[in-house]
Amino acid sequence: MPTQANQPTPSPPPRPAGQGAPARPTGAPGAPVPLPSPPPPPPATEEGLLTVRGLENAGLVFITCPSIHEHQAAMIRARLLVLAERTHGRIAVSLENVIDMTSSGINAMVAVNARCRELGGGLALFGLSRDIRRMLRVTRLDRAIAIAQTPHDAVRALDKPRRGFWSAFSWARPDRRDAA
Repeated sequence: MPTQANQPTPSPPPRPAGQGAPARPTGAPGAPVPLPSPPPPPPATEEGLLTVRGLENAGLVFITCPSIHEHQAAMIRARLLVLAERTHGRIAVSLENVIDMTSSGINAMVAVNARCRELGGGLALFGLSRDIRRMLRVTRLDRAIAIAQTPHDAVRALDKPRRGFWSAFSWARPDRRDAA
């Protein structure tokens, strides 16, 4: 009579992937198992995106997210445009925590600067990383938007008149003499 120790044990039926225990990797024994990719970061919310401090003559904004991409840029633009109305277009923005900014972020800053100028004020940026400062210099936006090192310098820069980017070119200036 055979003993139970000699009888093969039946293996459990295979489970479909995603149910129960994770599927075993196939491949050579001892081969490294690829790690799963990390989950995407949660979408930015307005609460964790920026902090606004009011000064007597300007709005002081601290952007707290490390990167400004399309989604964040849209929210920042909307918040800064509302703030521009309340501060008569005088806004100083800290980009100290920002490491990466796409063209959407730059476009948001250009739009806010344009609205601030319409309201008789301006936009000043401070606390820039070396890469963002270089990006603004290459695009020549450092001529249109005030760049400062400290919040105090940024607010003072709002008092200085700045020429717009296009005003540096003589062909872009409107000629009043040609108007009929």
